This record gives sequence, structure tokens and C-alpha cells, in this order.
Amino acid sequence: MQNSSSKHPRHIGRCVSGLVLAAALLLGGATAGRCEDRALIIGINKYAYLGEKSQLSGAVNDARVMASLAKTKWGFKPQQIKMLLDADATAQAIRSALRDWIVADTSPGDRALIYFSGHGYFVEDTSGDEADGRDEVIVPHDGKLLASGYENFVIDDEIERVLREMADRQVMLLSDSCHSGTIERSLVSEDEATGSEGMVRSPTWTTEGMRGGPDKDLAVALKTSEQAYKKLRQANSFIEARDVTVTGRGSLLVWTAAAATQLAQEDASLAPGARQGVFTRAFVDGIGGAADSNGDGKVTASEVLTYARAKAENYCASFACKTGMTPTFEPGGSELGRDMSVWPVGAAAGDAGQAPLDPTDVIPVPPEGFSVKLAIEPGSTVRLGQSIKLRIESSRPGTLIVLDARDDGKVFQLFPSVCTHKERAIRANAPLLMPDPSYGCVFKADEAGQGKIIAIVAEDKVPLDTLLEGTRAKGIDVIGRPSEYLGSIAEALLAVWTGDPRNRPVKWGLATASYEIVK
Repeated sequence: MQNSSSKHPRHIGRCVSGLVLAAALLLGGATAGRCEDRALIIGINKYAYLGEKSQLSGAVNDARVMASLAKTKWGFKPQQIKMLLDADATAQAIRSALRDWIVADTSPGDRALIYFSGHGYFVEDTSGDEADGRDEVIVPHDGKLLASGYENFVIDDEIERVLREMADRQVMLLSDSCHSGTIERSLVSEDEATGSEGMVRSPTWTTEGMRGGPDKDLAVALKTSEQAYKKLRQANSFIEARDVTVTGRGSLLVWTAAAATQLAQEDASLAPGARQGVFTRAFVDGIGGAADSNGDGKVTASEVLTYARAKAENYCASFACKTGMTPTFEPGGSELGRDMSVWPVGAAAGDAGQAPLDPTDVIPVPPEGFSVKLAIEPGSTVRLGQSIKLRIESSRPGTLIVLDARDDGKVFQLFPSVCTHKERAIRANAPLLMPDPSYGCVFKADEAGQGKIIAIVAEDKVPLDTLLEGTRAKGIDVIGRPSEYLGSIAEALLAVWTGDPRNRPVKWGLATASYEIVK
């Protein structure tokens, strides 16, 4: 991976150290801009070449709220933020800002925030780098969709090149737009973009004979086959689908409002002048503290994502979103446990030299999840050497995983493990007592201290029960890297489920029970 200075010599000299800058000033020479953090925030309500139904209400509000968040939470200075709103957000202006403001005016280690709120679209992939045959684009103020093609669209290949040049920076990319799980508020059929759900962030257009539901409509609108459309539904977000790699953990974070083929929504419950995107509103409120589900003062990526999905789910329940709306975050994994109220994020809890990890920071109780009940028998206070049993009940059937997370940072996987019943599933509304004699083992309090038992039930077939497949014979051992291990579980639970006709979140539930082991 090359950095921008080695790949593009024209950038050399644009940003200089304070010492060199001081010398230039003393000598009366030209002053070059000093590299520092940069934010590019784009919000487009008004489009020059789209009809009245395709104009938005909340994108500019989104941009202003994100600029405020960047200043108040992440410490960006006003002069470090470039705003492109409505008519200022032309294709040329966006490309120039990405090249000159974001790439050229930052240096290794600097932060770069790129936020887009507006319409997006798919176009035919001409470079052959897209498995689904489609390039994703953002539509600038002057974007045109023509009968024979398009003009003034910013294609994902261009954004990819920017991200590759920023491999040594701390980059956060956010997109509040339709199908933004692939980075794009998209052009879809009028039938799909209107109706009881309120305003979607999609230009509307009409096509004769488009009936049979949103999936069929969108497939026709994209002029693609059913097989190609299925590939599109299964596409991951921009970072993963395009294999954009970066150096260092957490140096590229991507947030999107909706999964592939889903429509981002503007909150119709708000007055037109005060409207925002459902995702942006939830993201900003979540970062502000609303997502802190365990009340520990940190707001992790996992908590923000879980909170944003719950808000989207609730909104769609009230306004009948036809495609659903599932916000996404990449890269996932151990990054899910990082505190997003500060950026750049520091070392993850549980890493060397850090405070012990609270598992509920990484795997929070999902507000939209189904009911799981957990009890420790004989009770929450256990004497050293005493055996315990766990009583678990779920309102839905599914795959069960049980963890023991101790306050000193040690994490164990109790089930599945060497202490495992032949059946790993749990039936709906059928209390399960574990371990019973058929397990051939016991759970024994072997060390004084405090902790919590965590029971997770996944209704969908996600790979929870294979995490310790190779080590089960060793017994119930301490997990070596708890932040990565818990991140792997969270990543599976927070994946986008594509096994149904509509993309949606994975269905899962969680319960915790605290305990204390005394001598």
C-alpha cells in the first residue's frame, strides 16, 4: 500500500512542518498549508436535473448536525470542516474537495471525515471489479440520468482511490443514502419510493408495468437478472466489497444507513423544515449517549449500531418501509468494542494495559431482540467450590452460546465446550437446565470474585457454535484475546441476513446474570 506522497509527487510540499513553515514566513516566501485533520461534509436536498418528487428535505439538516458532532464530540475546528450543500455540491466540487481538501491537505496519522447525505444510484460496472456487475455512485447536485447513460456521477471507483491514498490516515466514511450498504438514496421505481413509509432518499421515476413488490421493481429498475439481483442483495458494504485495506486497526471505519437493496428513510414524523435521515439522527443521538446501553459512559460502535438498527426498525414498523432499513458498520470484529464518542479511538478495552473489557460493550442487549431469560441456581452469590446450574429460556428457537465474563477480564465459553450436551439448540419456551447429568461435567465456582453469565440465542443460522471448534477438547479455558473473540461473536450477530426475500438484521436475543463467588 502506497501513501499519497509516494504515489502522487504533486502532493509533496503542500503540507509542511511548523519549523519549515516558520522559516518560510521569516523569509517572506510562499506559505504552504499545514497538514491537519479534515472533514468533508456533503448534504444535498435540491437537485438541478431531478423532478419535484426527487427533492429531499433532510439532507442539509443532516450535514449541519454532523458538522456540529464533529466539532463538539470529535474536536474538529471550524476551519477544518468543508461543507458542500445543495448547489455547491457539484461533481467537480466534490472531486476537488476529495483530492485537494481530504487527500492533499492531510498527512499520516491525521483524521479525515467524509460524510454524504443525498441520492445515490447504480450504474453498469465497466472495469470488471464488481461481482454484482454494478458500480455504486453518489449523485451530486448536477447529476443527470440520461436515456443512454449518465453525467456528473461520482463512482465508487473514485472513492476507492481516495481511500487507498488515505491508508496511513484515520478515516471515517459515513453515507446516509439508499442501498448504502454498497455506498450509495437510489433511483428506484415510483411505486417503491412512495406510499405509507413517508419520504425515502431516492429520486422517483416511473416505468410501465413495474409491479410485484419492491424486489422485482428494483431488479427491473436496475435492468438486471434475478440472479444478478441476488448477488447485489448479498453485497457487503463498500470497504469489504471493494477490498480496501488499510494499515493499523480502526484506521478506516465505514457507516452506512442501509444494506444493499434497502432504502434509507427521512423521518416523516418531523416537520418538513426539521427533517433528518433516520440513520443520521440515530447515529448522532447514539454518539451523544443515547446508545450507552450499559451506562458505563462509553458508547461503543456495537452499541451505536444496535441503537441505530432499533431506531430504524421502530421507524419502519410505524411507516411501513417496503424494503426495510438495516444500518451497517465495517470493519466490525474487535472494532465493535471501541468507544465512538472519541475519535480516533484508542486501544480497545481488554487489550494489554487497558481496563478489563465489559462484554456488553461489544455484545449489547438488542432492543429489538426476542426474550431470553437466564437464572443462576442456587443464586447470584456462590461459595467457592460450589457447583452451579444455569436455567435458560428463550421465546424463540435457536442456537445457544453461553459465556462467563469475569470482572478481572477473563472470559470463558461455557457452551458449547467440552461440557456440551449433544443438542446445541434450544427450543422455544422450553426451559433448559444446564448442565444436567447427560452433559458429563459440572460448572464449579473455582475462583473468588465477580462476573456475569451471558446467554445468547441466535434464531438465524449464524456461525456461533464453531468459534472454539479446535480447542474444545482442552476444556473450558480462558479466552486468549477476549476483545477479538467477543468481536467475532458480535460481528456474526450484527451481520445483515440475506436468507429471506428482504435483507434484514440477524434475529437474536441475549440475557445476562451477575454473580459473586465468595470464600
